[in-house]
This record gives sequence, structure tokens and C-alpha cells, in this order.
Amino acid sequence: MTQKILEIDLSEEGMTMEDVVEKETHALQSFLLKNKSEEDILVKISSVNLGEDVLSFQISNENLQDGDFILNSGVTIQPDSFNQLFNEIEKVNEIIISSKSEQKIITIFKPSSASQFSSNDSKSNSKSITNSRDPILKISSEDKGYESDDGEGFVNADAISSSQNKFREIKGFISIQAKKFVGEGQIIEELQVPFVARMCSSVFRVDSKELNFEKCVPGSTYVRDFNLWNCSEMPLSYTISCKSQEKEKSFEFFDNRTGSSLHEENQLIPGYYRISIRIVYKPTEAGDFTDILSIVNNNDLNNQANILINTKVTTDISPKNELIQCTTELNFGDCCTGVNSFQLLTLKNA
Repeated sequence: MTQKILEIDLSEEGMTMEDVVEKETHALQSFLLKNKSEEDILVKISSVNLGEDVLSFQISNENLQDGDFILNSGVTIQPDSFNQLFNEIEKVNEIIISSKSEQKIITIFKPSSASQFSSNDSKSNSKSITNSRDPILKISSEDKGYESDDGEGFVNADAISSSQNKFREIKGFISIQAKKFVGEGQIIEELQVPFVARMCSSVFRVDSKELNFEKCVPGSTYVRDFNLWNCSEMPLSYTISCKSQEKEKSFEFFDNRTGSSLHEENQLIPGYYRISIRIVYKPTEAGDFTDILSIVNNNDLNNQANILINTKVTTDISPKNELIQCTTELNFGDCCTGVNSFQLLTLKNA
């Protein structure tokens, strides 16, 4: 029985890149090739069914030199902080692996070039949302709050956009040929490794451009709400922040449905899900302030929303704003035991 000269650390299922965001940023994963023979071998690597612009290979990448990201087999990374030029250069199609040694191969997948090779996970066509980078969602009377029948808050994508952002699969093969020279002859070993990338665009939208807090008093608490929709099948990771002009921190954020506090970084929303966000404002000083609430899609930094927050804080509060006065008498007249009596009481916020 002929001994294998090349070993790869991938299973029979091959390489799968999960949760790849459809954007200009490349996705990276690696695998390991081991030379099992006593001689050096020549290894040729290429992509099948997918062009080199979609799937390519490296043995080193400057983006990985500082150690901030560790590229292990089976783990896909797609940081927006990477210099994309380093993902485009120093591509290799053949390498020499020394006797009894191993070589890590970096697989580079470019989502923006892969759409023509996609197949949908569902029966619906997957297209980009029109104006998908515009994070402001216009609400109509038919939207009905985007509540589902079961009350879990999942959103029907058709209610948000005319097109859906669903996962699509990009399928191909990685062809690997190992060649060992023996005297005047050679031994050739070939592998066909399945490759699958599950790709989806990541888009969120909000329903407000501006929020106003008026007639506020230092030390009191005021609230405003807005809605954030994940318009994609892919879970949304987002960061919410607001740097106040006031000396002390005055804004806090809560999930309006659960009451739980929202920390600034790496909040998660399931696919096609709506969250109602409550802003709690506690002014610390008098004055007129304008702040910007920023929401950033951590999956795709090109998708951001800024909401203008205007606050008017004063220490001059007149008695009419603090006291509700009843200028007329509320008279129930003759009443009978066990029979409810009703009168209309109207309250006015002055």
C-alpha cells in the first residue's frame, strides 16, 4: 500500500466559512498541510468553480503579524480593521514543503466578488436592500409595530423592505496536488476539498432621526424610545453610544421590552428582530445641549446611524408646571350602595 505523502487537517466535509458578511472586507480561514514523506514535495493549490478573485491563498499576511488576531483552522475572521491590500498581495499557487514538516495555508475569500456564484438557502431571492446603507426606516400605518403573532418580536422582512437579506451559499472546491520526485520519476497525489461560504449582508435601520427632551429639571429623570430593526437573517452585533456635552454622564440605554441595561459594546439582535430602545436622561446641569447618539453595525462599519438629541434643561420651573389644579367641583350626586357611579375627570399637562 502506497503511503500518503500529504495530509490535511480538514475533515471530509472540507472548509466551511460561517456567517460571512457580504461587504468589501475579505474573510480569512486557514488549514494545515503536512508532508509525510522523507523528501521535499511540490504542492499546487487552486480554486475550482470559483475564480482567483473570489478564493485565493497565502502563506503569510501582514494583517496577522501583530498578534491581535489568531487564525486557527476552522475559525473564520473578517475584521474591518484589516488593511485589505495585504489580503490581495503575495498570493501563492504552489509551494515547497520540506520533508516531515508542515505549512499553514491562509484561505482568502472575497464576498463582494462572490455574488454571481451564490445559491439561496431558501426559496426567496436574495438581493441587496434598496438604499440599504440608509439607516432611517420610514414607518407606515400598515407596519403594526412589527410585532409577530406570537409576541416574540420577530419581524417579517417584507414589512421592512421589498427585498430580503438572507444567507446564501457560495460553493466550490480547493484543488491540492502534491508531487514528490523519486529518481527520474514522480509520485502525484491529488485532493479535492469542498469549500462552502455562508454569506449574508448585514443591515439595520432605526425609526428616528431626532429626539427632544424639553422642560427638563436637573436631578429629574426623563425617557424617550425608538426602535431598531435587524433587517437581515444574520444576527446583528451593534455598538450604541452617546457622549454628552454635560460634565457628568447623563444618558443610559435599556431594552424597553425586558428592562435590562444595554452596555455600549457588542449588543446582539437575532435575525429579522426588532428591539425597542429606551433612553433614560438624567440632566445634571441647566442649559441647552445637542448630543449625537451613535449606533454602529459591528458586522459592517459602513452601516451606521446617528440620532440627534436636543435637551433643554432649566432650573426656573413655574408652579403651573408642578401642580395640577382642579378649578371645578367633582360631584357624584346621589349614589346607591353597590352601584358604580361615573364622572369624567380631565387632566391637562400645562
